[in-house]
Amino acid sequence: PCDEKLKGTAGSDYRGCQDTTRSGKTCQKWTAQSPHKHQSTPQNYPDAGLTNNYCRNPNGEKTIWCHTTDSAVSWEYCDPMNVSEENEAVERIESWADD
Repeated sequence: PCDEKLKGTAGSDYRGCQDTTRSGKTCQKWTAQSPHKHQSTPQNYPDAGLTNNYCRNPNGEKTIWCHTTDSAVSWEYCDPMNVSEENEAVERIESWADD
């Protein structure tokens, strides 16, 4: 389940489903090293909830963020989803489960 509350220091315990940055860029999966190579992996931050391409704050930035799929922009900050976005995300997840 998505929990869109910013919890922990600077959102370090955020476990929501936001996968888009403040400027609208799609987040890169934490397990991917393309288009951006990085050290923010689930192996390096096992307690940070680095799942899928959801915004997180594993390393003490000022709020949640992600690497982007835009090769020109390494990373950007994110905001938690609002309620309507959260409902859409739950519907997408449920539809994936049906496939």
